[in-house]
Amino acid sequence: LPALPRLRFVRERLVRESDLSQIATAPSVSYIARLETGESVEFHNPSEMPEVQKIEHIEEPMLRISVLLPAEYTGTVMDLAQTRRGEMVRMEYLSPERIELVYRIPLAEVVTDFVDALKSRTKGYASLDYEPDGYAIGALVRLDILLNSEPVDAFSSVIHRDKAQNHGRALTEKLRELIRIPTVSHAEEAATDPGPFEEFIAALADAFPLLHEQLTLHRILDHSLLFHWKGSSGADPGALMAQSDG
Repeated sequence: LPALPRLRFVRERLVRESDLSQIATAPSVSYIARLETGESVEFHNPSEMPEVQKIEHIEEPMLRISVLLPAEYTGTVMDLAQTRRGEMVRMEYLSPERIELVYRIPLAEVVTDFVDALKSRTKGYASLDYEPDGYAIGALVRLDILLNSEPVDAFSSVIHRDKAQNHGRALTEKLRELIRIPTVSHAEEAATDPGPFEEFIAALADAFPLLHEQLTLHRILDHSLLFHWKGSSGADPGALMAQSDG
């Protein structure tokens, strides 16, 4: 069975046969932060990440993966690997019908649902082998989820800068659906290191027609942005506000 169905199966058996409830947490990855002082700090979760002003760069663990698959699924598997920030090392035809793809890919992109996505795209015919392949510098940021302006550590994550915007929006929109109370004011926020501010504003402006509530962007100090989706009464849902505090 793929990993996620197997997890559900095991959880159901534990509840049914042993009356045990479980708390499932996301798998963690160890990162190394190189500080401007020359020190190195290894951290395993976002709360241990040093202050961004002190970090020179962050290194993430890498894997060398080998995928054996029928030739007809080559395109979709290559797309999956590239979407997960994989770099192709080698592609070899083992026979006219079978191919071996070798990629170097971040561990963080594999530990969640990579195997399930691989099996789904190849109808279960692909097989995966992997081995550690050192560390590599990554454009990583800490993504914090705030409820009513208060950060919630359980929702924090270390994520690649290019994926932070979409991931933060998806989480806040899901939270808004789950905790919506019509008569109570609430806010869900996602904060992260933005990169170029102007590019970020343009990207959000393009996506704004999909949103149904007001959006306020706040620059926090000089190194982070705060997504702020806040419910409004009587306000124009098509209005977009973007303001910078620095």
